[in-house]
Amino acid sequence: MKKLISVVLALLMILSFAACGIITNKPGGDDTKPGNQGNNTADDAKLTGKLIAIPNSRDDMPVLRGISFSGNRAGSKDFNSKSASTEGIRCIFELNEYFCCTPDTDTTHGIKVYILKHREDQKSYETAQYSDLMAGFVNLYNLDFNTDSNAWDAEMYLNPEDVEPGLYDFVFTYEKTPFAKLITRFYAAGELDGKSDADLEKLMGISGGDNQTAAKTLDGWDGNFAGTVLPAPETSGNITEWTVKTDCVTIRIDGMNYDEYIAYCKKLEAMNGWEVYEGDYPEDVAHFPANYNDRSKVYFTGIYGNLPHISVQYYSDKTCSGNGYPHFCMFVYYEWN
Repeated sequence: MKKLISVVLALLMILSFAACGIITNKPGGDDTKPGNQGNNTADDAKLTGKLIAIPNSRDDMPVLRGISFSGNRAGSKDFNSKSASTEGIRCIFELNEYFCCTPDTDTTHGIKVYILKHREDQKSYETAQYSDLMAGFVNLYNLDFNTDSNAWDAEMYLNPEDVEPGLYDFVFTYEKTPFAKLITRFYAAGELDGKSDADLEKLMGISGGDNQTAAKTLDGWDGNFAGTVLPAPETSGNITEWTVKTDCVTIRIDGMNYDEYIAYCKKLEAMNGWEVYEGDYPEDVAHFPANYNDRSKVYFTGIYGNLPHISVQYYSDKTCSGNGYPHFCMFVYYEWN
């Protein structure tokens, strides 16, 4: 009898929350280790402001070119009006703050965001069963585009009476299949008052935002492109350019030799699901000419995952004479016409 009463009460609670358009619950069980929910230090947070891909085997997943968040408590108007990106994303909030998610995607319905207590075992998200009963569950929101208002219905909120300050994971799913995540930190109400945009970016572990050019090393290779993961090249060269734009990411590696370039192209070609793109440069596709120095550059192009066009290029001695030395360039397109 007691069990029956408990079930009825639980159903009533779920129905009452569903009427508000938000499914919410206390954090679930402890079959995974949550992060330290009471510690608000930047070092422990390990925030990057980057959208991280979650591998999956489906080929019908949405293309998420980027996201942005805006809130009503912390930061200036500029801080809260950045364009959607895969990095430089606002990832700190206050409890009791209303914040909105704006995705850059063509999928107008069906993407859901699970807010979960941070897991140390991030790989577990690949095989987790997604529901409001899963371990660490806090909230669930739909990302739906409202054609009447021409805006996304994606306002979110964490009630300080239900949850504590600390780390939380935003997991993006489609038909209960996860494909991207963002690690976030929530502070107590009022804790971010008076902080400048620079202070907030420091807390987030980022400096700057989208559409920036920054020198990186291969040790810091970020292979997440709109939810599709590409491996890093194996080379003794160094990344000297990593430019993120709305429709494309440009990567340049100086000091990469031709053999390393060929090895990387063959690694891409061997990936399950890679398709050679033969539309532009058929003389250079799927083979690697020995007389590459007689050409200005060599192309290897393909389609993979959510990415409609990937162009991997090698610039020869002839091209670079008097202007540096041979180098590798990779153009990863989110849109391709």
